[in-house]
Amino acid sequence: MSVIKDFYPLNLDELPLGWEAVIVGQAIPDIQSGFPSGIHNKEGLGIPHLRPMNVSRDGDLDLGDVKYVPPTAGDSRVIKGDVLFNNTNSPELIGKTTYIRTPIPETTFSNHMTRLRPPSGIHPGFVAYQLHFLWMKGYFRHRCTNHVNQASISSSALSSSVPLIVAPPEEQDRIVAEIEKQFTRLDAATGALKRVQANLKRYRASVRKAACEGRLVSTEAELASKDGRDYEPADKLLERILKERRACWEANTLAKMKAAGKPPKDDRWKQNYKDPVAPDIRGLPTLPEGWTRVRLDTIAEVIDPNPSHRTPKYVADGPAFVSAENFVGESSIDFSVGRRVSLDVLNDQINRFEIRSGAFVMSRYGTIGKNMQDTTRTNILPFLLISTYPSNLSAS
Repeated sequence: MSVIKDFYPLNLDELPLGWEAVIVGQAIPDIQSGFPSGIHNKEGLGIPHLRPMNVSRDGDLDLGDVKYVPPTAGDSRVIKGDVLFNNTNSPELIGKTTYIRTPIPETTFSNHMTRLRPPSGIHPGFVAYQLHFLWMKGYFRHRCTNHVNQASISSSALSSSVPLIVAPPEEQDRIVAEIEKQFTRLDAATGALKRVQANLKRYRASVRKAACEGRLVSTEAELASKDGRDYEPADKLLERILKERRACWEANTLAKMKAAGKPPKDDRWKQNYKDPVAPDIRGLPTLPEGWTRVRLDTIAEVIDPNPSHRTPKYVADGPAFVSAENFVGESSIDFSVGRRVSLDVLNDQINRFEIRSGAFVMSRYGTIGKNMQDTTRTNILPFLLISTYPSNLSAS
């Protein structure tokens, strides 16, 4: 076993009293591979033909996607108490293992699966949990034979060279029962966590909805009325924003004209300015006092950093190419993951527009409309950049 021990994750020399380390085939002589079948269907015609995808990463039998073959196909069958070992897959997945816990209708399995039928005194769960643990620890990546795009462990190799720890039958029964009790608790906890996460998502949505409808906190109009003072309603704020918007346009346009050597002789060029379009508010609910609605491009500069929609050239190291995969949760951007672009791509972006402090990015593909604010980074190439005009208007 010296070669085997180089990669085996357990110390076979320090087993509990009464336990013994053997080779799989010594404890389980009945080992059989399945058969391939080019004739199959998903309509339930025939008998199930189990494949690698029917063994989950958690070591469970997954019957969510089952193919069926004619009842006369092959001679290999699985019954309650059989162990199924995935013998052919990618190096990362080879070795996934489960066992048949309950009686099942006539079922067969593919040649990418190996069936082990433990004799009396060997609990199938004790075998399956061991082999699946070895998969989780990466043991089979060292023991498999690599082929083009896949790897395999033959039935003979599994039988003659993979260690198996055998405990007294009563201990096996107690261990398997305890494992499954703990796993049941973990499954229940996982389900509860998923429900909490779903409720949290709904709660966050309800908080945002209340904020957008003026119900989250007292409005400025309500506070001003209570305090007996004046306040600036949104329509007055909008007037100031539009003045700043036009001033920004005129300053940028004039700078471009001068840079091109064509300074204007009069103010007629200012007539090219386009006033923002008012939003269509038909059917929308009434806003709180002092609020108003505008189109996004009225108060922000919306920029498509990649108007040609061509995929930029990716490099191993460079500025971050921000996409939806960089969005973490609902409030932050992770710049350590995702793709990178060259400095040439970034410089081309910088020449076309400026990324201002407080800008936020929005995904155009995948989860469309998901957005995050970036307050710290400037060396990024975003899918869609939105930069606010006035410094006193929050991008949040």
